[in-house]
Amino acid sequence: MRTFYKNDREGDDCFDGLSVERPWKTISRVNESTFLPGDRILFRSGGQWQGMLCPSGSGKQGQSIVVDQYGEGEKPLIAGNGAEAAVKLDSVSYWTIQHISVTNYAAERALRNGIAVYGKEGAVTAGIHIKNCEVSDVTGENRRNLDTYQSMYWNSGIYVSVPGRSSETCHLDDIVISGNYIHDLTTSGIRIN
Repeated sequence: MRTFYKNDREGDDCFDGLSVERPWKTISRVNESTFLPGDRILFRSGGQWQGMLCPSGSGKQGQSIVVDQYGEGEKPLIAGNGAEAAVKLDSVSYWTIQHISVTNYAAERALRNGIAVYGKEGAVTAGIHIKNCEVSDVTGENRRNLDTYQSMYWNSGIYVSVPGRSSETCHLDDIVISGNYIHDLTTSGIRIN
């Protein structure tokens, strides 16, 4: 079990990220890594990052991978700036996202999320917990009368989806969304497909 620190001011992606004194700086460095059960990824309180956080690797039952804040102050901010999502968990299980703020503002409406969870095709996606986060200013799609898979039903502030139809071998299990403050969105607050 490892703890990785991210500091937008004093970080350096050449560091190992394993201490407050040698933190990573960018989201890209996190996205390039594969995390293991029990790992923690801690963002500096009050820090701000641009782009989409899309980490790899899965935890396991009792050893989730955790994204959280460290230090005192405001929640760290991840600003998607028009990306598919500010935070995207794709085909992974046993992750906890907590105590962060996300925005995803863009000039034009489109399918866009604050936090997106996409289940793994042909598998059970389990143990995803999103707790005590703030999701705001997501410029999503809020029009109903668009082509299939382009309308408002395919994005949200927090969006959870499994590919195809749920079945015994492909479904969601133990998905917990609690204590979040979701506001000022051009889309729905929470949607599960």
